[in-house]
Order: sequence, then structure tokens, then C-alpha cells
Amino acid sequence: MIKCGAAPYEGKEEYMFVSCCREDGETVFPLLESLAKKGYRIWYDEGINPGSDRSEIIDEYLERCAVFLAVITGSLPDSHSCRREINRAFLQGKPVVSVFLEETPLSAGMEMQLSSVRSVHRKDYGDSESFLEAICREEALEPCKGTLSEGVLIDKDRTVKRAEGCRYMLVRKITKERIYLEKPDFRVGRKAEVCDYAIEDDRTVSRIHAVFNVAEDKELYVLDNNSLNRVYINGRKIEPMENTQLHDGDEIRLGNERFDVVIDRD
Repeated sequence: MIKCGAAPYEGKEEYMFVSCCREDGETVFPLLESLAKKGYRIWYDEGINPGSDRSEIIDEYLERCAVFLAVITGSLPDSHSCRREINRAFLQGKPVVSVFLEETPLSAGMEMQLSSVRSVHRKDYGDSESFLEAICREEALEPCKGTLSEGVLIDKDRTVKRAEGCRYMLVRKITKERIYLEKPDFRVGRKAEVCDYAIEDDRTVSRIHAVFNVAEDKELYVLDNNSLNRVYINGRKIEPMENTQLHDGDEIRLGNERFDVVIDRD
């Protein structure tokens, strides 16, 4: 299945929840990528850990979103999850904007719901750029706009690349969030006040669980800061308070949290 080149937003700023049929990715994903390039913070259900409660995670992100964007394509009538998300957004009183990439026959109830909100129809615009501009003019989306996410560029092949000079990264497995290790002694733990990246909702992670650093040899290392539940690399427990080298593709575990290590050798 085709992958989207726009990473789901992870952070504390306002974002839009995008409900879309992944079966229609060829049509939907270019729109999400274009919105990301414009600086919009978007979240969609990419990369949810198979062992997680998918419905609970989706409900959590829907509840916290600033606006709900319903992307309508031909698969919507057969998508129970998309129809459920749209119904939940209305029940929660979220600002809703619908974007019709295809003119799709809807049930009477769904048509009644969506007729009450702002809609943008692809058929009304001659080209993709004017269609995108029309979407971006929707005032409800404005709180979700910032700048292109730090260190992330989206190329023509829909792959996420890092900006020049950003060579070391962790990818949090449960959310696919990208964490750029752009400073010496980058601290990861549960306490936001003392960490560069905090996992505040996981009690298996210590206050300052691990410290990542780049040595003079330009290699990436991690130090277990005497954490309660230790640090594991590819399933192997490392010694505390000693730098241990990391390699591209390693899996690192801090408590219950797992990350993939990415080292760009451009």
C-alpha cells in the first residue's frame, strides 16, 4: 500500500484531525503532503502500534484536535472507521470542514451532517493549486498552521527526509514521531522540566532515563542515567552510566517505550 510522505503531528500545539480512507491513498496522500508543506499540523492514523488499542488512540487524538477535516473519497460509504470518526466529531462539537476529492453518494444521515458545515469540492476548481488555496482559505484551519515541521522535508517520492545538518534521529515506534538529536547531551525521560524530550504519560520511564550524545568521532552514543527500568539496545541491556554506541537501524527501549535509531550518512 502506498505510504504518505507527511508525518502525523506530535506535539502540544493545535492540529487538525484528518479523517480519510487509506484505500484511496493515491488521491488522498498528495493533499496531506501539500497541507504539511504549507505548514499545517495534521494528524491521521499512521503508524499506530499493532499492539495498541487503535480506537482509544484515535479517540484521544480526535478529542484533543482543534478542527476536524473530513476528506471525502469513493471509499467513504464502505469505511466504518471514517464514518464513525465523522459522527464522533459532530458529537464532540468539533469545527468540521469537509473536502470532497470525489463526488461520492452518501447516506441520508451523512449527507445531512456534512451539508451543515463548510465544504470544498475538487470539481469546482480547474487545477490542484487553486483547490489547495481554497482549502487553505478556510478560517477554521488557521489555528493549525505554523511552519514546515522542524527538520522535515517532503520529497517527490513521498519519503520524509531530514534537513541538512540534522544527522541523528529517533523514531518513536508507537506514534512514528521523529525526535531530532540536535544538541549535545540530549536528555530523554519523563520529566519535561529537565529533559529535551519528555514522555510524561509512561511511568516505566525514569525522570531522566537516557542521555544521547555525539562524540568527536561523529558517532552517536547513549548513556543509561541509572534508570529504574534500564536501557536496552536490540533487546540487550546496557551498562548504566557508560556510553554505548548506537548504529543506524538499532532499536532502543526505555522502559516500555521503543525507538528506532536513524543516522543519516549523507
